[in-house]
Amino acid sequence: MGDPQREKVAVGRVAGMALPLVALVWLHGEMSHQMMDPSFHQTDPRAFLSWHPGVFVDQYVSVGRGMAFVVLSLRAWRAEDAGGTNMV
Repeated sequence: MGDPQREKVAVGRVAGMALPLVALVWLHGEMSHQMMDPSFHQTDPRAFLSWHPGVFVDQYVSVGRGMAFVVLSLRAWRAEDAGGTNMV
C-alpha cells in the first residue's frame, strides 16, 4: 500500500464528502415527519424553520467539499500527466 498518512487524509476527505450527505438524509426525514403532521399548517412554523438553515449549511459544506475534490483531482491528474509528482 501507500503512505499511511496519505491514506488517512484520503479517508478523511471521503468522509468529509459523505457525512454531510448522511446528515442531509436525516434532516430530510425529520422535516418530512414534521410536514406530515396533520396540524403542521396550523402551528407555528418556527419549529420547522429551525431545521431549515441546517439544510442549507449542510448543502454548502457538501458542495464545497465536492468542488475541492474536483479541483484537487484535476491538479493531481495534471501533475501525473506532466510526469511530475502528485500535488495532493
